[in-house]
Formats: sequence, C-alpha cells, structure tokens
Amino acid sequence: MNTVYRQNQGQISSIKPLEGTAGYQRVSWWLQLFATQLQDHTIEPTPILIVDIAMWAQYQLDSRPNVILDTGRPDDVSNTIILTQAALNAIVQRQISFSQAAKLGLIDIYKAP
Repeated sequence: MNTVYRQNQGQISSIKPLEGTAGYQRVSWWLQLFATQLQDHTIEPTPILIVDIAMWAQYQLDSRPNVILDTGRPDDVSNTIILTQAALNAIVQRQISFSQAAKLGLIDIYKAP
C-alpha cells in the first residue's frame, strides 16, 4: 500500500487516529459512503479489507448499495478490495477518485491465483 508515501507527497490527507467506538463508527460511515461509489463504478458485490485495522466487510447490492461490517475473512477472497482508512477517507471525501486511488496504489484488488 502506498498510503504513507501519498500522504507525505500531499496527495491525500492524514487522518486522526481514533480507537474504540469512535473509530468503528467513523470507518463504518466511510464504508457506507464507499458503497455508493462502488455502485457508481458498477463494482459487483465483493469483500473489503481495511488493512490497517484488519476489518473485513462485505459490499453487496440489494435495493441499494450496502456494506455488512465485521464479516470476518471470507472463504473466497477473490476480488477483495484492500485499502487503508486514510485511502478510504480520501475517496469518500472526493480528494481522489476510485480510479485514481487504484492508479496510485492506494487500493489493491486481490486476484486469486
């Protein structure tokens, strides 16, 4: 992940570390916003890993985009979106687009062998 490098270059903002309930609520909110952006990019339902806090979530499409939190590691990790909290924040705050984040190495998509 290139998060620290991109923060040092001023391409994305650093975030204030939050622990406990406050940190969980913040990342939960960001993931719900992220789900809307994933739908805009026609991303199929897929696992998401917030790597710096080891949080697994599942993006899904029902009547609206949704993210189920704390799902644990799925059996099939193909196409898992891997990113940090700072990258997630930069995307949902529209500092960078989903596509730019992928090009800058802020998002990784795990491809199973």
